[in-house]
Amino acid sequence: QSRDGGYLLGGTTLSFSNDTDMAYLVKTDPIGNEQWYKTFGNNTNDAIYAIEQAADGYVLAGTIYPQTGNMKAFLIKIDDGGNRIWGYSYGENDYYYGYSLCNANDGGYMIAGTSLSTTNKDGFILKTYSNGTAVMVDDNTANGNTTDSSISPTTIFLVLVIVACISAAAAIT
Repeated sequence: QSRDGGYLLGGTTLSFSNDTDMAYLVKTDPIGNEQWYKTFGNNTNDAIYAIEQAADGYVLAGTIYPQTGNMKAFLIKIDDGGNRIWGYSYGENDYYYGYSLCNANDGGYMIAGTSLSTTNKDGFILKTYSNGTAVMVDDNTANGNTTDSSISPTTIFLVLVIVACISAAAAIT
C-alpha cells in the first residue's frame, strides 16, 4: 500500500512492446482507479516481483534481461510520482532473478532470489547501501545444485526471504 492509501502493483506486460515483456508498475488511488503507470526495462522478459516503501519513495526489485549478457536481478528506486531516482542490475555470468525485497536497518536493502547456471540452481542474497550499491552478495546460499527434486523452489524462496529479512535486522558490515 502507498503512503496515500492507494496501491502500487508491479509485474510484467506485453502491452507496450512487440511480444516481449516489460516490467510494469501501476499506482492506484484507495479505490483502485489508476493514477499513473510506468514501464522499466529493455523489452525482453523484464518483471517487477517486489515493492517496498522507502523514506523518500519506493524501491522495486525484479529481473531484467539486458541487451547483452544474461538475466540480472535489479533494484530501482523511484519517487512518489514513479520517476526513477536510480537503478542497478546485479549478477555476473549466471542468470539472476530477484524475487524478494526488504528494508535493512541501516537504510539499505536486501534482495533474495535464485541464480541459474548451466549446472546449478542456487539461492542468492544481496545486501545494498541506501544508494543501491552492492555491499555483500552470497550467491551460494543453497550450497550447490538445488535442482534436486527433494527441494522445491518454493521452499528455497521462502527460506531466502526469511533469511534476508532476519539478516536485514542484524548489522552487516
